[in-house]
Amino acid sequence: TEFGNRCYQFEGARREFRFDVETGETYDIVLDLYQSMDPDTVAAYTLAFLPAPANDEFWTPMPVAGMEVSIPVSNISATRNFGESTIPGAAGSNSVWFEWTAPTNGVVQISSWEPVRYAEPGFEVLYFGGSGGGGVIAHFESVCEDYVDLHPLPRFVPVWGIYEGYRSGANIQFQFLSSQIDTNAIPLVATVRSGAVHRIGLDGVGDSAGETSLRLLLTPPPSNDDFTNRIHLPTAPVRVSGRTFAATVGAEDSSWSAGPYTPTRSVWWQWTVPTSGLWGFASRSTDTAVSMRKVSEPAGGTNVLRSSWSPTLFEGVAGDTYLIHAATYSQQGYGGSISWGGNLTFSLVPINAPQVRIESVGLADVYGPVLLRLNVASSDGRFYALDWSTNMVNWTPIRTNLTYQQETFWQQFELEAPLRFYRSRLVR
Repeated sequence: TEFGNRCYQFEGARREFRFDVETGETYDIVLDLYQSMDPDTVAAYTLAFLPAPANDEFWTPMPVAGMEVSIPVSNISATRNFGESTIPGAAGSNSVWFEWTAPTNGVVQISSWEPVRYAEPGFEVLYFGGSGGGGVIAHFESVCEDYVDLHPLPRFVPVWGIYEGYRSGANIQFQFLSSQIDTNAIPLVATVRSGAVHRIGLDGVGDSAGETSLRLLLTPPPSNDDFTNRIHLPTAPVRVSGRTFAATVGAEDSSWSAGPYTPTRSVWWQWTVPTSGLWGFASRSTDTAVSMRKVSEPAGGTNVLRSSWSPTLFEGVAGDTYLIHAATYSQQGYGGSISWGGNLTFSLVPINAPQVRIESVGLADVYGPVLLRLNVASSDGRFYALDWSTNMVNWTPIRTNLTYQQETFWQQFELEAPLRFYRSRLVR
């Protein structure tokens, strides 16, 4: 226990401590012994001055530039300065500052970790088939062999903050945008404007200080962010990838609201049906809704196809053109965190009968009969039938009106039975 440690009788005592100093000021350092110690004990201490970093003050930041930055940084021996902003979540006593000008509009990530990188739009055709201050470290040599520091200095946990500059008369003022305690690889994320000057601050939780990395990545809006710059997809079955991260919204988004939800970030495509028939429209994303409607349909109409993990089916007519809209949404009148968007994929494919696979062949016993295990995989929700034949002309149904996403069938016949064929077909 603390009071059982002979060389550690007081809570505030430790072998090493740090404190801020100012140029020209005088400081008294008192060295004393515990009451239980021999008064003739010889004790020694080392006093080391650590100058404040050059970017210790808010108005003397280190310049950084570019769409992406990755540099080693430190807030060791940083100090608290008069009138300096305190980053939310930090103690404010060990802050250092950086200046960065956004080269374009977009969303910036700042962290000690590798930033998240988001996909650019693409598609694949699917064929049919310190100034004047600093810090001091005072280190005391132990006079006991059993010294245990029961109050070690806190572990360094970085806190990042970002401020945007704006002109106020002849002066530049800075307003707070965002902050993030750098744990679990969650970056600070903020929307920035091209040409805006920003202050990026680094401090620590609980008065902590240490070395880390400044990793900055600016992601501009995707190329199909605006309705007028929508991507025209090939007139063919396609698999499409893209992102809503760093996208914006425009006037055309208002007609795509879903109930109390309104788009906050959106991207656009246009696609023309290549052949008439049944088509499947499916998307995959954790926080983005993908929907489509005919160009000929009125804006805000009810004939909107909304996709999900299972395909939405529609009767496509060759030559019909569709607008495809992917968006993150927020609910009107309700608070909540900002959705920054993410990656997404969707596909437009013709719906055919599901594939039939032979999973296994075996014998019920040594002399037969044969057990054949068939698997029919389908995820389109359509009704289909499974048939068998010996000549591929006359077919006998095994199952009809099936709608299972995946179904396994057992077939039993004698060893000398003629060759058998199996097929699946759409019913409706």
